[in-house]
Amino acid sequence: MAQCSQDWVARTVRRWIVTLYVMSWAGVFVACGGTSSNNTNTNQNNTNTNQNNANANQNNANANQNNANTNQNNANTNQNKKPPPTIPGELEPKSWGELKLEARSYALHKELLDDADLQMILMGKDLWVGGKKGLFRWANGKFEQIDKVRVTALAVWELKKGQPALLVGRENRIDLWLNHTIAPSALSSILEKGEKLQVMVARGKTDLWIGTDKTLWRWQNEDTPIQQFKQIKGVKSLYVYDGSPELILHTNDDKIIGLRNNKGSWELRSLEREVKDTTLEDVLPWKNGEFWGMAKGKLFFRKRTEKNVAWWPFRLKPNKDKDFEWSVRRMALDFKAGTVWLWVKDGILRIDEAEARLLRWKEKLEKVVLFRIGKDEGLWISDGKVLWRIGQDGPVTTYQKDVKPFVQQSCLKCHKQGGSADFYLLTTYDEVRSGVNDMIRRIEEKGSPMPPPPNKLVGGDAETLRRWIQGGYRQ
Repeated sequence: MAQCSQDWVARTVRRWIVTLYVMSWAGVFVACGGTSSNNTNTNQNNTNTNQNNANANQNNANANQNNANTNQNNANTNQNKKPPPTIPGELEPKSWGELKLEARSYALHKELLDDADLQMILMGKDLWVGGKKGLFRWANGKFEQIDKVRVTALAVWELKKGQPALLVGRENRIDLWLNHTIAPSALSSILEKGEKLQVMVARGKTDLWIGTDKTLWRWQNEDTPIQQFKQIKGVKSLYVYDGSPELILHTNDDKIIGLRNNKGSWELRSLEREVKDTTLEDVLPWKNGEFWGMAKGKLFFRKRTEKNVAWWPFRLKPNKDKDFEWSVRRMALDFKAGTVWLWVKDGILRIDEAEARLLRWKEKLEKVVLFRIGKDEGLWISDGKVLWRIGQDGPVTTYQKDVKPFVQQSCLKCHKQGGSADFYLLTTYDEVRSGVNDMIRRIEEKGSPMPPPPNKLVGGDAETLRRWIQGGYRQ
């Protein structure tokens, strides 16, 4: 019985093994056959998926096209809408140096002391000053009083060719000083009844601008009608420079407006709030539609970029390793020389886009009531007690008169197109100005001076170039 049981168990086990073996091969066969069927289904699914993907891609393409259209519409909208000025970074002078200029002083008349409305102008060699107590002229080492009527503005105007005259702005009229007498001028007819004259500036010899408490006027000559800018409601200060297409004016409601002539049409734009998070206190026109501005002691430069126009902070840090930065108190523009003068704590700075030079002045000014460039190209300053003129005494060193002839005779044999040193050209004003410091260094270099021996300097020397620099790179 035991033997039968064992045989039955053995036979049963063998049947299971055979059955499993056959089933395993059947499974492989079924699996193989099933793969073909599944592949067909899978391919069909893949085809459907690809079709769906194609549809999705088409939809994406349509969406991208819509986005492109949207972007184009946005571009058109942005093109029509002028982007606001931004502050993209910082600017600073590329080099620092010192100024050594003469300062000439004029003690103010007692009636002019601490006059915050002090006016000053040069007519030829005559120095004129006006204020609340009248008109004064410098003669015999002191200011002589001409009259006692309040002066609000002074300008030099050429009535006839070769005959300049002094225009004296009063509150309600314009007087004329001519042939040692002063009398009301026919220009007073410009002012309407009750209108008060606040500023008067002549640009060139035949372009007179008059700002009043109500509007802005322009008069060129008797053959041209007087022009009124009715949209400007009162002008208290005005910057107008010979050769500049831009005017800057401060209105009675503390707006700073740029006025520009574009093909005979005058364009106005408000500037005081263009700098983010601050309000500009003063703006000066520069070249190519650019400006200098100041706010809260900081200096800014309105610079054109490829995409827009932006205000850039202009840092006045003479030492990059220290946190000290000069605070700006007043600005004056020398448009002809392309420099800006700044009153700072330690003296007076003269800057352009690339260079800053400090005049360490012995006078410690607590306040400044006048800070401007005169027609003699000197800087005029007053603290309410004394009037100073800062600049070169005697003939001013200029590029055309002094520097260009010197460079032509001493340098252009090599530093011109086709010359042996044409990699460093000195043929134009800009080329000489950008390289003048290197020129001084090479001229005074003992090892290998310029020009190389046996050539010699002709028509000037390093001191000629220094005087040109100190005088403000006059053309």
